[in-house]
Amino acid sequence: MFEDYRSPRDKDGYGTHTASTVCGRRVSKVSALSGYARGKASGGAPLARLAIYKVCWALPGEPKVNGNTCFMEDMLAAMDDANADGVDVLSISIGTSSAVNYTHDGIAIGALHAIKKNIVVSCSAGDNGPDPGTLSNPAPWIITVGASTVDREFVAPIVLGNGVRIQGQSLTPSKLNPNKMYPSAFAADLAKSGVSRDLARVCLPDSLSPEKAKGKIVLCIRATIPELNKARSSRVSAALV
Repeated sequence: MFEDYRSPRDKDGYGTHTASTVCGRRVSKVSALSGYARGKASGGAPLARLAIYKVCWALPGEPKVNGNTCFMEDMLAAMDDANADGVDVLSISIGTSSAVNYTHDGIAIGALHAIKKNIVVSCSAGDNGPDPGTLSNPAPWIITVGASTVDREFVAPIVLGNGVRIQGQSLTPSKLNPNKMYPSAFAADLAKSGVSRDLARVCLPDSLSPEKAKGKIVLCIRATIPELNKARSSRVSAALV
């Protein structure tokens, strides 16, 4: 089972990721994933100081695939603490699956109190869409930030044994031998001893048997786990999502 740290330290790396987006120091000669966008990287304010308030926790006894739970009481308490500590900016990468009425939205209420103390509040727009009403944190006193798409495709076609061509995408720079056939396998069938098929089917890290997966193209069921972790988990020529 997934046991969380009883401290502001995060177990899954998400808090570290969002913190580095805010004030990660400048680093030269870096690239994204497999060599893309090579150059210098930094957070938005690399000389800023961080005050970390952890409000999302893994529930005791729950498997990692269930993720963290964020209680509104904890979020409001953290925002009150941040206000009292005199922070200048609140960066909150948390949201609901759809917009909530301001009077029932703890983040909106807490942000309003922060704004009254001249604290800038920036929140995530969420990962849903493009349907109407799927934006998180739409309160007008919040700076709501969301990612967009690019107009490029990193094409990686897969040709099945019967000639059917599936147009996929991949950021892996290496290529498989086009003159060689690779066996495919469903991730659930490659589970490590003691790991359930439900966990293996989404290619959780350390859920697959390296011996069973070696040399195969593994089909993973899409879940909330980042695709990069799936590729690392399978340790094979390719992983399909």
